[in-house]
Amino acid sequence: ELNPENYFKGLILRYEVFKYESELKEVILNWSRDNENEEKVNTIQKILDELSGDIHSKDSEYPNSSQFCYEYFLSLLVELHNDEKLPALVFSLDRHRCNKLVTELVLKLEDLETKETQKPDYQRRLREYSKNASKKEKKSKRQRDKVEKEAKHAADAVDDISSLEMELPGKDERFSFLRKGEGAHSDDKEFWLKRIPQTSEFIRILTSGLERGIGVHHGALPSSYRTAVEVLFRGGHLKVVISTGTLSLGINMPCKTVVFAGDSHALTPLSFQQMSGRAGRRGYDDYGNIVFFGISQYRVFSLLCARLTTLTGGQPITPTVSLRLLNCYYQTDKSERTQVAERLRGLLSPSLYSTNLPEKEAIIHRFHSRWLFRIYVDILIRLPMLEKNSLFPTNIASLAMKLFNTEPSNLLISFFFLSDAIGDIGSQIDNQQVRLNDLFLVLCHIFRPIPVTSYLASLITQTDESSSLIVLPKMKENHSELLKEYNRNVIKHFVKCTLSAHEINNTVSEYENILPYSDISIGSNNNNEELNNNNSNNNTLLNQLKESSSKLVIRSPFVALSGHNDEFETAQELADTCNLALPIELDQIPSSTLQDIRGNHMRLNAYAWDFLKHGNRKSLVHENGFKEANAWELIRDWDEILEKLTTYLSVLPKDDDRVKRVRLLFDFLRTDFHDKF
Repeated sequence: ELNPENYFKGLILRYEVFKYESELKEVILNWSRDNENEEKVNTIQKILDELSGDIHSKDSEYPNSSQFCYEYFLSLLVELHNDEKLPALVFSLDRHRCNKLVTELVLKLEDLETKETQKPDYQRRLREYSKNASKKEKKSKRQRDKVEKEAKHAADAVDDISSLEMELPGKDERFSFLRKGEGAHSDDKEFWLKRIPQTSEFIRILTSGLERGIGVHHGALPSSYRTAVEVLFRGGHLKVVISTGTLSLGINMPCKTVVFAGDSHALTPLSFQQMSGRAGRRGYDDYGNIVFFGISQYRVFSLLCARLTTLTGGQPITPTVSLRLLNCYYQTDKSERTQVAERLRGLLSPSLYSTNLPEKEAIIHRFHSRWLFRIYVDILIRLPMLEKNSLFPTNIASLAMKLFNTEPSNLLISFFFLSDAIGDIGSQIDNQQVRLNDLFLVLCHIFRPIPVTSYLASLITQTDESSSLIVLPKMKENHSELLKEYNRNVIKHFVKCTLSAHEINNTVSEYENILPYSDISIGSNNNNEELNNNNSNNNTLLNQLKESSSKLVIRSPFVALSGHNDEFETAQELADTCNLALPIELDQIPSSTLQDIRGNHMRLNAYAWDFLKHGNRKSLVHENGFKEANAWELIRDWDEILEKLTTYLSVLPKDDDRVKRVRLLFDFLRTDFHDKF
């Protein structure tokens, strides 16, 4: 019955594979436990021996390297082109691999075309083309007054030359994925190509690829080029588009074939299913094609057969979201605030992950969004970014909302501005370079902090030839104390408000008296009542301990056995040692600390400082230990952060000398950083 040839009929569906897998496992498990039937046991043992032998060694022979992708990518596309399986989307989740694939592909086609133009046969046809063009021009001059003959000769000349035009450089379809008559109209194509600024040789190669029906799409490319790729692909002009995950969601670009070129840790079963869903155009194709290129056989099987991750609801409430909600409410006319409040209240409704929990546990999750909103409002009032009575956003709140994608760094920089630490840097009597260094060092500790691994820190050797610090220096003592003060206040208010919320709602978890791993119940109500009856008249040690004990709400009872209570030093400690029934995550606590698993503070990577010093993105890869794509994203984020800070300072009163000095420092940092970027 479990013979695959008999079990599966027609197309094999995913749910049938899962059903077959569970039934097969059940049979194997029953056979392995049936000690009385020696034949079944021997069969299972034989299968295990075969699977543990050299059967998987064939997987190592399967080509799965990046070099294989680079060498045979053109051959793959030619085969798809000949088999009528284009257009195709090529997904490669490594941005560097995407750029290299498209660059080498276009350069190979240009090189092959150049070699073709140097052949004697091509030179002969080119001379004939020039000769015919010259004859056409002479005949037109001699027979200018003979309309009919002129029209006839002109038509003949056009027919003669049109056959040769397809074989001129850049027109030969053998070196393009566009066949004769395919592609967008020349005017439409020129319109989009002229919008692409030719700023580098790389952009020139990409533009040449568009002429040949080849495009690339990822977040590091100019928006004008990405738009041209999207429009030309939908218009049928592009037959091959190489992309990261940017085309897997939100863009209508269906194709006939999807190619996965090269493996990546970001290629999960969920992303694979989303990307592969692009294959097959409604109304054009009966089915789509999926090609695995440069991926191991075992990895292919795991992607095809793996179960998708269970979707659970996330927590949308953050301090910045709370601030923007209140700002949206107050920016609306009073007559429309009721409707706005109703729409905004949807964010405070129970999240999806509370629906499948036991009733007592679901109660906590249902109130969790409202608790977080109230906690964040309290923290924003104390910073202060909200007025205490009206909850109206203060002036500094506009900066936090501009930097919403840097949370909690946006709250921390606002705290530094309110504490006048930034103003003090601008008012120092030192020279400008010292003030710039102090200011940028504070910004490096606040925005996009990346820890330096112990291994990388151990390899650092300071030499005269080194152009990077790699490890970020410590801030001045007063700035470090200000950072610690911010973190202490945030943790204190977060814990205090969480305790108050639990006391008000009187939430008790059913797992409060159950050990986390063994599920053993301890200190149940029945046991407590029995102990109270037995020891009511005796001044035992147990009674004294019970009288002196304090109730724990946030801290895990298991961790509390070591003498801890509901007082926490860092956000990492709060998230790691809280009660498992409480949905408290590290990213919900707007604190700015980086710690390892032992609670030690980690040293930070000086990538932004180093880039401002030397302006070389490749040094961030070789010296600071980043991947090229990650380095570009971080530097781009820093450029946007400095721009937003400069924009915020530009609208402040210009008659304040302290603000003016700070604005000049930020303008200089912004200009210097942007020029090097």
